[in-house]
Amino acid sequence: MFSFGAEAQLNFITDFDFYSSPYRICIQITQPEFIFRHNTRKYEQVHSDHLHRRIHRRSYKIPAKSYMLNRDNSEMCALMNGNDNDSGGGGGEDNFFSFD
Repeated sequence: MFSFGAEAQLNFITDFDFYSSPYRICIQITQPEFIFRHNTRKYEQVHSDHLHRRIHRRSYKIPAKSYMLNRDNSEMCALMNGNDNDSGGGGGEDNFFSFD
């Protein structure tokens, strides 16, 4: 018998800049770090009334990550946050776009 479980979440962060023209909208999607747990239980009974039980537990830490939406989104993030370089597709936190 085995069981596993995790409780993950996604965070949607939206920033609006109505002071400039055209308006700027920045969207980030991030996933915080979480722990994945895996449990295995084994029961054995060999020619006796005694039941042998073994429980094996493992936990894995899943690191936090940020999802890139598209290039326009990343460029708008760089403009709004004052970053001079584009984060590219490296999973950075600068994920934004604008409506023209």
